[in-house]
Amino acid sequence: MTTKELIEIDPAALRKFLENQNLSRHEFAERLGVSTKTVQRWVNESVRRVRPDTLERIAGVFKTTPDQLCKTSVPIETRPINRALEEICSENFLNRIRAGDEFPSYLKLLKSFNPSELCSAQKLTLFIHIGLTSFHLQKTKSSRLYFDEALKIANCLNEPEKAVSILTWSALRENFSGNHREAIDLIDRSEFFLPQTQGSLSARCEFLFRKAQVLYQSENPVAAIPMMRECILLEYKIHPTIDAYKLGVKYFHLSECYLRLRDYGNARRALLKSYKMAEKCGWVRGQSYSHYSLGIIRLFKREEPEHVRSSMNKARQLKAFTGPQRINTKAEHREFIYLVQQQKFDEAKAMVLFNIRNSRRYSYFLSYAILDGLFFAKIAPLHLQMRPSLIARAEDYFRRNNLPQSLKTLEQLKSKEQITFDELLELYVF
Repeated sequence: MTTKELIEIDPAALRKFLENQNLSRHEFAERLGVSTKTVQRWVNESVRRVRPDTLERIAGVFKTTPDQLCKTSVPIETRPINRALEEICSENFLNRIRAGDEFPSYLKLLKSFNPSELCSAQKLTLFIHIGLTSFHLQKTKSSRLYFDEALKIANCLNEPEKAVSILTWSALRENFSGNHREAIDLIDRSEFFLPQTQGSLSARCEFLFRKAQVLYQSENPVAAIPMMRECILLEYKIHPTIDAYKLGVKYFHLSECYLRLRDYGNARRALLKSYKMAEKCGWVRGQSYSHYSLGIIRLFKREEPEHVRSSMNKARQLKAFTGPQRINTKAEHREFIYLVQQQKFDEAKAMVLFNIRNSRRYSYFLSYAILDGLFFAKIAPLHLQMRPSLIARAEDYFRRNNLPQSLKTLEQLKSKEQITFDELLELYVF
């Protein structure tokens, strides 16, 4: 092996990992299977380069990635602050983009800036925002590329709060893409940075929220609920004046956890708070989500049909004002159930096929769209026959990511020739 094939280790990073994880050099050497003298040489810089597989093993002991331990090659750029970029990347501006569902135009605006003309701090901000916007538009590869570049700069600039944000958003993306183990690994890596944020409430809030989302998607709403509740309390502490958008999002995700447990009372209370916040900040998609979910709760609780119809009509009116570029998964799943209940089978079929066609970029959404399709095929077999290859794809996703409730429901549906709407209400997975 030549010198060029070796990687330069960062002794400062190595010392910091040892200190943060309260490991002595002797203990670390034992875990790694090398001598204490070897570790001392790395720390003291008498040996600066290691083999790639050795760096991988070191990263494994610290539960991090090799790029956190090697010398960065990211150059530090010092240039004047671009005031226009500063404005469009501000929290208030981003909240307006979210509320108005204007991500496609926002992405074009962000990409109009030349990264080579920015200082490193603003390049970091730009890459985070492009990665985030790409994530919302289901541009998985672009999101991964920009977040990876942003993480390198964040490490170089010693920005642990930004690293927490990048890693937790990346975890959510990987979970949606069907890479549950990678998502958990990214959550663990982000947790490592929390002590370095010096008690930042914002960083802890963001970490808890994303971890709770991953837990919910992993069919563990019981563990997710206390995290959701804590991050809602943190939001009230962080912002002297209420950030209605962020609270609206968090209350809605809390309601989703309660819905999965069929705790309709707590789900309704969370949804009413979410709607209030969404209305306050003009988040139309959030208002639509809330009415759809309130309508479905009324349907599942067998309330008066006119009450169900009222909620669903309001939800539809609001949905008409949301951007067509993003799949409105919560709206479509709720709409599907209502259409089946109303026996509008042609519309329900169109909804199912639309969901399957438009969810292909994220395995998580696609698998639940296929599950809806299987529900419909068993209720109205004359209207739809599901392809075995699609069912197998969803089954593989549920099994590979250890989602027993969803897998059990799919297997029950496969075993039945036909089901009633009452059976759909009993088996449905929120």
